[in-house]
Amino acid sequence: GNQCACPLLIFKHALHMGCNYGKVRFRNEYTTLEIPVYVNHAEVAAGKGRLSRKKKTLEFYRCYLLYGMGKMTRQDWLAETEQIVEGMGTIGAHNPLPLLFRAHILLTRERRSEAKEALEQACGLIVPEETRPEISCYYLYLTSLVSRDENYIRAVTDEIRRVYYNEQTNWQAAWLLLYLDGEFARSLSRKWLFLEQQFEKGCRSPIWYMEAAQMVRKHPAFLMKMTPFVMQTLNFMAKYDYLSNECISQIHYLAERVKEFSERMYAILQVCYRKKKDTETLHAICALLIKGNKIGPQYAHWYRKGIEKELWLTRLYEHYMLSVDIRREKEIPAAALRYFSYRSELPEERTAFLYAYIIRKSREYQELYRTCLPDMEKFLAGQLEQGHMSGDIARLYRRLIQEGFVCKEMLAQYASCLFMHEIRIFTPGIRRVIVIHGRLKGEITGEVSDGFAYVPVYDRDFSLVFEGDGGSRFAGSVDYEDNVLFYPQEMLPVVAPGEEDIFAGQIGVMLYECEKGISD
Repeated sequence: GNQCACPLLIFKHALHMGCNYGKVRFRNEYTTLEIPVYVNHAEVAAGKGRLSRKKKTLEFYRCYLLYGMGKMTRQDWLAETEQIVEGMGTIGAHNPLPLLFRAHILLTRERRSEAKEALEQACGLIVPEETRPEISCYYLYLTSLVSRDENYIRAVTDEIRRVYYNEQTNWQAAWLLLYLDGEFARSLSRKWLFLEQQFEKGCRSPIWYMEAAQMVRKHPAFLMKMTPFVMQTLNFMAKYDYLSNECISQIHYLAERVKEFSERMYAILQVCYRKKKDTETLHAICALLIKGNKIGPQYAHWYRKGIEKELWLTRLYEHYMLSVDIRREKEIPAAALRYFSYRSELPEERTAFLYAYIIRKSREYQELYRTCLPDMEKFLAGQLEQGHMSGDIARLYRRLIQEGFVCKEMLAQYASCLFMHEIRIFTPGIRRVIVIHGRLKGEITGEVSDGFAYVPVYDRDFSLVFEGDGGSRFAGSVDYEDNVLFYPQEMLPVVAPGEEDIFAGQIGVMLYECEKGISD
């Protein structure tokens, strides 16, 4: 019948816990069918508990990040973290971390006696051989805040330093040292170096980036050299909208010295522009895109903004014209039109689009239109000689014929162009369009490029057949659009008033004239 069973093998070891989403795709020359696949990989109860504790811990850190960057008031931070810690206490009764978080909140509220009591309870849950080193260090750090004894604080600092040097990838122990070791307070350059070294050892915690971001906000001079750590810090600041105007100015400096295009720098500069909308950031964006030779519709609006702001950048205009979507672009900046009226090294398709646009706007740009006419004539002759056709070339051809710039020899040689149709294909996998006339032998074939094909149609009685990748032919099952580029009944009287003999031997024109005579 019309059903087919297709088994699907799923490897359990490749699934992550929770919801897994995917698709099974079937494709042929007619259509593409996608079937969504959903797998819920459940956990055992103990695993769920660990996941819930981890989720609560991440929420705690998230609130700390927002508070540290001024995105949350002190009162809101304390209220929300208290709720998170209360939820953690119901998940794992034998885990000291919720008690330590609670003690930290109480110390922030200056309720020292209650904090001390929470720390005493946490101490009973800390087992040296089993408790993770960073949790023990966190406990010691909080006790130093309660004690305030200089000798005790030095002893705690030495102990945490010892833990860190035994395990230098332990970023939590390193983080506590930032607040305990007085050398970091006395020397900001040493603190920055320590942050960078920890990043090089594998630390990718947002908490670490926040520490660096706070330093950069106060001292933008740390952004003097683009390193992976600086890039990641700026990426973090852009993500959380933490960039100051001074930081943005320093980013301009860094972007100018980047030797090649960087997707991350591009993303950061876009955030900078949304924040300031200044010419300096726009210049940095356009310069970076040109440096990477980035071309495409997704970049066109940046080049356009650069042209409108009259930025002085080599090849800015060329990159704009190479990037615009020539089937959707409605307006071209006047500065770009003037630029290309003097020099144009654009590809043929883009040049045709440019000239067709000038023709459409000829009333608005009359002097520019007259200046470009000789170049248009030369360009059209070259395109017809190579057998090229498009909607833009057709517009150019029609106008030059009407203006009398096309000689009768060219008209005779390229008469078939006056019967050209543009076939737009919406069905994927079609590579050729075949025209079969009712009164002409044989077939006329047009290759499909970027979803378009151009074929001459002489006879009202014609059929279109489509050829797929595998050589198979289709008729009614293909989705397409037929656009007539020329109307011979309008063009022929213009091109050959009293000189019909120039089309002698043109079978297609003769067939058209015969049909026209019969219908008349």
